[in-house]
Amino acid sequence: MDATYLLDTGPLGLLAHSNPKHRAPIEAWVRHIQASQGVVYVPEVTDFELRRKLNHLVITGRLQQERVERLDELTQHCPYLAVTTLMWKQAAQFWAELRAKGLPSASDTSLDIDMLLAAQTREVGGTIVTTNTKHFAHFCQVMTWPQP
Repeated sequence: MDATYLLDTGPLGLLAHSNPKHRAPIEAWVRHIQASQGVVYVPEVTDFELRRKLNHLVITGRLQQERVERLDELTQHCPYLAVTTLMWKQAAQFWAELRAKGLPSASDTSLDIDMLLAAQTREVGGTIVTTNTKHFAHFCQVMTWPQP
């Protein structure tokens, strides 16, 4: 099955969850994909999006540092996909195309992480695993998590 998947922030957060009950279904799915010769990436952009929120919760005393450590450990099992200059340029193009169609995926002043994830996905020929397919379907393959 040589499939390639990139985790959006929601599924990545489940994989890094401290409660085994919350992460068990997605861990089993990742193991299944890897056993079938597929690849499940931790994209740099979703690592950033999740990590900034987890760090904020740790700093404000609402979360244990263990959750950030679990996120760090994930790259031992899933390869980390860094953002390249080409991906930044493709994300800018996606951002412009959606706005030209009247379908912005974020405010004009925000860093549109969804477009950067779409660009990473397009570059590696993969599928985004997400809880929200709305913005991605214009540019690449998506898979809803949890699976129906």
